[in-house]
Amino acid sequence: MPNLLLAFQSFAVQVIESRKLSIPIKIELLDFGANTLFEMTAIGKDNDNNYQFSVAEILIPNLPDGSYTVRFTAGGNVCLEQFRVGARVSPLSCRSLHG
Repeated sequence: MPNLLLAFQSFAVQVIESRKLSIPIKIELLDFGANTLFEMTAIGKDNDNNYQFSVAEILIPNLPDGSYTVRFTAGGNVCLEQFRVGARVSPLSCRSLHG
């Protein structure tokens, strides 16, 4: 699971930077039924400018192969992206919670 966590955090940083999302950012890995499998929050950056994450309990130790939807919630916006270990796929959608 550590390799998956590192890959997931790296993926999250790419999305945060490309979309210029504001901290804090709730990041959820969803299953095919849109249930949260794993959750973490980007809470800021350290002195070396690396993102810091608060990681919630991991509910399942191993994920089956495939693409998963990741929901990023920040500043009233929700972005959905697809995540595959070691690969980033095009964004699915982004929308504002305020309108």
